[in-house]
Amino acid sequence: MCATKFSGDWGPKGFSAFGQGWAATSEEMRRLIPLFDACRARGMIVLLLAHAGVQNVRNPIEGDFTKHAPDVDRRVWARFAAWSDVIMRADFEYFVKKADNPLGKGQAVGTSTRILRCSGSAAEDAGTRVGFDLPETLPLSWKAFADALGQDTSTLDAVQGLWDLLTKDQQTKTMAWLGVKDLSEAKSSKLRELLNRLRRLETQQPPKEASNAAA
Repeated sequence: MCATKFSGDWGPKGFSAFGQGWAATSEEMRRLIPLFDACRARGMIVLLLAHAGVQNVRNPIEGDFTKHAPDVDRRVWARFAAWSDVIMRADFEYFVKKADNPLGKGQAVGTSTRILRCSGSAAEDAGTRVGFDLPETLPLSWKAFADALGQDTSTLDAVQGLWDLLTKDQQTKTMAWLGVKDLSEAKSSKLRELLNRLRRLETQQPPKEASNAAA
């Protein structure tokens, strides 16, 4: 972005001028995200990595505080956070050893075990959308993550619950699009996309009483 929009100038008259560089980068990310959606529509998993950082959070009621967050500009991160289905933070497993006296500070005792923190709080950016329910922590491995997602059947159950919204012809075409003979065999990415479409279709259905009256 610095090279194409600001002639390679990182200074106050270029990329760093009144936050213009990061504003331009955020706009570029807005154009990038639909390409990620196209990848997911093909059954691919889009995995984005960022360095860990700490952000200052303004809190006018209880005072400002800091939290763990990706080490990127807030405007850029806001776009990715709104788009992502799952946000996790890699960390070392640790526990806090309490102080010997009430006025002393606790001591963090770490281990060499790497974990993924999947549950967010005021102290860190993490979390999942509905249908991607995960435990608070997981071992830092792709298998552990995939296995945990595989245990969740809420997306499939939701699709089956809305399946009758489709006509017989639409159901046949949908199964051909999924490329399976049974919904349980469909890829999770396609099931999620189908669920989103079914939910939009559901909102367009007239109330039952109104339908009966019209009939």
